Formats: sequence, structure tokens, C-alpha cells
Amino acid sequence: MKELVLVAINAKYIHTNLAVRSLKAQLPDFDVEILEMSINDPLHRIVKLLLDQDTKRIGFSCYIWNMEIVLKLAEVIKKAKPQVQIIFGGPEVSFDGVALLEAHHFCDLIIQGEGEGKLQMLLKNENVDVQNGLGSIPGLCYRHRSGEIIEIPDAPPIPLNQLVFPYLNLNID
Repeated sequence: MKELVLVAINAKYIHTNLAVRSLKAQLPDFDVEILEMSINDPLHRIVKLLLDQDTKRIGFSCYIWNMEIVLKLAEVIKKAKPQVQIIFGGPEVSFDGVALLEAHHFCDLIIQGEGEGKLQMLLKNENVDVQNGLGSIPGLCYRHRSGEIIEIPDAPPIPLNQLVFPYLNLNID
């Protein structure tokens, strides 16, 4: 079983998503897969790809051009596989996580701001139950077991020179 599937829904087929590659590069000790599609792919095809994944978590990279599709996909996945943790991250969800969680109960967790360090902390602390509290991980917004939505203040950004370069494993001329 994979620990995490990172999902990028790009604006065009020819685009690639640096964010999911950067996140995966920071998680070498975990079984992480990237699924990359476009907003032009049929929704049923994307749903099937996601439902076929044997994973604990699905993380969506959220942008203005894909948010409508991401919300539809996340809702379907949560109904079909309620045990799978749904994580949102990216610029479209980093500014008002509380309102997003209030409006969309199928989302379990929002990573606000840069996710490289936060996602690593989340995966390392697998025994931490999202419903019981994640107060030690900055920048998270989640629904507590009591139903209260918790928003942890963010930490200062990570200097880029401390991150693993996401294209190290590619043969680039």
C-alpha cells in the first residue's frame, strides 16, 4: 500500500507540475506516487485511476484552473473510500482553509503554504490521528474529532537551498 498519491490536474496535457515533484523529492523514505492528468481528461477516467490506487492518502495540488475538478474528484473518492485521507495543498487553498473545510466535509486536511516540510512531518508521524490533533505541524488546517476546525499558524518558509532538487533522477541534457 502506498503512503501517498500526489495528484496534479494540469491546465494542458503538455504542462507538468513542479510542486508534486518537489514534494515527492523530499519524501525518499516513503512510498509516494505521482498521478498527473489535465483538466481536459474525462472525469470518469481520473476517478477510475484514483480509485484503483491502493493508498492511505491522496494529496491534491490545488490551483485556480483545477479547483472545481479537484473538489468533484475528492468528494467521489471520499464516498467510495472513506478510509483514504484527502489532503489539499497549493496556492488555491492556502489562504482560507477554515472556510474550505466548513464547505467541504470530504476534505480531511489542508496544508497551507509550502508543503515540503509539513508533508514530511505528517508522514513521519503516521500514528498521529488527524481527528485528535496535529498541533505540532505548522500550517495545517484540519477538522478535530469534536468537529471544531483547527488552523495551526504557519512557520517561516524553508530556504530553497535546503530542499532536494526534484529533477535529480532525470537525465537532462
